[in-house]
Amino acid sequence: MFPAKLADLPRPYDSETRIGLKRTCFTLTGFGGFGTKRWSTTGQRSEIEWITRPTEIGASDWQRSAETVKNIVIALVAALAAGTITPALAQETAKPAAAPKDNTAHRVGLVDMAEVFQGYKKFEDLRTELSAEIEKSDAEAKLMVEKMQKMQTEIQELKLAPGTPQYDQAEKSLLDAKGEFEAFRAATQRKLARRESEMFKVIYADTTSMVKKYAEYAKYTVVIRFDRKDIDENTAPAEAVQRMNKQVVYFRADDDITDVVLSTLNKQYEGSAAAGAAKPIRQTSGAAAGKPTAN
Repeated sequence: MFPAKLADLPRPYDSETRIGLKRTCFTLTGFGGFGTKRWSTTGQRSEIEWITRPTEIGASDWQRSAETVKNIVIALVAALAAGTITPALAQETAKPAAAPKDNTAHRVGLVDMAEVFQGYKKFEDLRTELSAEIEKSDAEAKLMVEKMQKMQTEIQELKLAPGTPQYDQAEKSLLDAKGEFEAFRAATQRKLARRESEMFKVIYADTTSMVKKYAEYAKYTVVIRFDRKDIDENTAPAEAVQRMNKQVVYFRADDDITDVVLSTLNKQYEGSAAAGAAKPIRQTSGAAAGKPTAN
């Protein structure tokens, strides 16, 4: 380290002080007759050489040089600190304000979706319509099968010989009928499957919408689907094993919102059906005078 005070050094005669800059380090050299001391500033070849021969004037020059170097170092450190801190402050300023924290207490509700579906009158009506359409399709398919059976019977009763024009014509008609039946069955299956899928989508949307409305009204933060049926002496073994694997083991009756959701759905559906049936019917004037239209 440098001496704390130049006055502590031996001062036999006047001295000179000279500062020379070499690359990134500086060399401070004083001429005197007491020998040479070196301090490495970077651990490399650059170093400070000091030969003591201080006087009052030399000490003053020394102090001014040291003060100049100190001021340069302080300025460089301040510039680096400003360059590092300013971007960080800018980033902190650019961050968006945090959203207010929701301190609502958590409350969990439970709903038996299967029971809601089974008790929803709209679901019952849609299933009735789908069943009627299935029965109609079955009746049409039955007629087509009976027609093919009749054609087969006629071929056997006529005892047509294979290869004759009559046999070929009867066989072609039977094959055409079978093709029409297969096409009808495939198209009907696709149509009924699409109707059934749409029906479940409508009922599920109605149910989840009502669950959301009631949960917001009753301050429920989470509603979980569950099976509220329990095991009793009449429960079948396979069903008992299935119920033992259900997720909800215990719940309070107040947290079961199945009944209120189902009753509200039915009231809403009955009200909309009654409103639709109560629409007035009037006749339009002119060419369509005999055709009723509903407002």
